[in-house]
Amino acid sequence: MKLVLLITLAAHGSWAQTPAPDPAQVEKEDRVAAQSFEVAISKLDPLVRGKNGKLGEEALTLRLLETYAKLAAVQFRLAHSPRASGKDKEAFTRSLGAAQRWASQYVTKFPRGEGVARAIYLRAKARSDAASDVASIADYRYLIDQYPTSQDRVSAHFALYDLLVKKQDFRTAITYHRKLGAKPEEPYFSLVVDQLAFAHFSLNEIPQALKLLESELTHIPETEAMSTPEVM
Repeated sequence: MKLVLLITLAAHGSWAQTPAPDPAQVEKEDRVAAQSFEVAISKLDPLVRGKNGKLGEEALTLRLLETYAKLAAVQFRLAHSPRASGKDKEAFTRSLGAAQRWASQYVTKFPRGEGVARAIYLRAKARSDAASDVASIADYRYLIDQYPTSQDRVSAHFALYDLLVKKQDFRTAITYHRKLGAKPEEPYFSLVVDQLAFAHFSLNEIPQALKLLESELTHIPETEAMSTPEVM
């Protein structure tokens, strides 16, 4: 069993080393990005409110939501950096709250809008970042069940898997991960197989887990298999 795991990890370059980025430079770039998003929000917010019930409200609401989501993503890194301040964490919390509110407003006012699946995904992500795991899981499951072809379906599947594993709900994690229908030619195929195998291992379903890992090895491209380091 260990040999299979080692071969799988080696074949996919899990031991490769990449240089770490300069933390100070990353933080500087994040603060510049956060400021630009805040400026954009200060201009979008009054436009959305001024369009209440008028043509253009839907598109502007989604744009404002997207901007809050981008701001929250940057502030997440700032709030969790070694030099994070209390203000960084407060700003992150405010942005998460705003993203959830605007996402809910979009879903409520435009339940058949073109961006409703995107709004549900962004709300699920914001809820997860805010540690509202139960609500986030509900959003991700609804998105996957009702909008299986949405642009965020792959990200939603992986995020849902992580939340379900965190709750040790491995059976549901397996059920939903299989719905992704990953194919060998897709870049995330190996990760899906590995995660499914882990869930089966966690349920003590060893034969199913090993079968998954063995089947994965048969789909490793020849070029990768030839570069696999020797396992001692």
